[in-house]
Amino acid sequence: MNNIDICQPCLVNKWITIRLVCPNNTPYSGIAYTLKGSSETRTGVVSKDGIIHETNLIDQAYDLILPVWAMVERKRRKAPKDQFPVAEWLDQQSAMGTDWCYQIKHYDDSTKEALLADIEDGYIDPQENSQIVFISKTAEEYFGHLNTQILALSVLEHHCIEMESLLAQVPSLTFQKEYHYVNAYNLALATSWIYSDWGLNEKKHEVGSLKQVLTLMARNKPHNTLNTTNSRFITQEVPFASRMLFPRLMVDKDAGAEALVACQGNKLLIFVRGTEATEWDQDEITPIWNEEISEDKLLSSGAGVLYRYLTFQNQSEKITRTLNIVQNSNSYKDALSDINAEQIPFEPSQDWLDRQLDNWIPIVDSNVPRVHKGFAIFAGSLWKLISPYIEIHRNRIRCYLLAGHSLGGGWRNTTGSLFDGEKNNPSPFVIYLR
Repeated sequence: MNNIDICQPCLVNKWITIRLVCPNNTPYSGIAYTLKGSSETRTGVVSKDGIIHETNLIDQAYDLILPVWAMVERKRRKAPKDQFPVAEWLDQQSAMGTDWCYQIKHYDDSTKEALLADIEDGYIDPQENSQIVFISKTAEEYFGHLNTQILALSVLEHHCIEMESLLAQVPSLTFQKEYHYVNAYNLALATSWIYSDWGLNEKKHEVGSLKQVLTLMARNKPHNTLNTTNSRFITQEVPFASRMLFPRLMVDKDAGAEALVACQGNKLLIFVRGTEATEWDQDEITPIWNEEISEDKLLSSGAGVLYRYLTFQNQSEKITRTLNIVQNSNSYKDALSDINAEQIPFEPSQDWLDRQLDNWIPIVDSNVPRVHKGFAIFAGSLWKLISPYIEIHRNRIRCYLLAGHSLGGGWRNTTGSLFDGEKNNPSPFVIYLR
């Protein structure tokens, strides 16, 4: 119907009807909308049938403004078995005497780029300590300001708007307590990320290869390599909001601990690397072999563990030289975590009496479990970084998947107990070793 043909009495009760659907013709619902005309603005919420209907309008045309993240994240209700595709549905409506003005709405490139802000975000390196903490925000903080507009929708018309569905690639993960080979493969592969180029990335304050892979997956584009490895994920296509969100590399330089944390849909994924023996500088081995380890350095750097190890055990010259190499490498703190094998009480399991027995009565031990001291320190340093992240994204998380390799396997066991003891643990978690 052409607006210039509308009689003046008809303008007294002008209306507009808009139907929002995705490509398979299932409606969006529960989305806050704004209808903006030249003289007035209307607001409301899309009905469960995907309908916006406004009456007694003043202007001849209105712009429809929709929040992008709500559109991307909203779970559409499942399409009925007899649901027609959009084109067939429009033909059916026309046969019943109702003509709908149809258009497809695509998100512009700037909006799609802005939806990667959580990947683009960098980290801060606090001056007061040696931790590197990635900035983390909620989805609303990252994407709440993004809107999309459908312009100049005429009144006295039925409008059917098909919204573009954004898709992404993610590693396939099956939530089940039992072992599953796809989970094991993908989680192990993701754990290998943390071994790749992080020393260089820390200096440059860049995410590096991790950022590149996650960006390609978020854009639903194929990727042939992962870091320096030719292995590839077993992937699946998912709605954009179920991609790997809020990826954060968390580093505590004091303990030499590194973890990658990310949300994937309603899952929290945590990957922790093992000892980075490959970071030992082989070019410096020969001159280092002629250098002695001082007693002061041993006592200060390893809580006396290395000193006791060398003093009270009959160790060969080869081991002494090997430790000389390790102490000057990027993997030195990893080695300290590995070798610090003293069995200490697991603090989260202690009550007041246990603490008194363990701390003040040396000849009597409590019955709480004992853990490897190096693993406990390693796990505790990461937990301080991970727990605030969990608080930020708690409403999204429904389950945890943990994966660690080698030293990260020790972290996995210790941290699994921390999750068990967490008051607001949302659900059981799945644990995988690599």
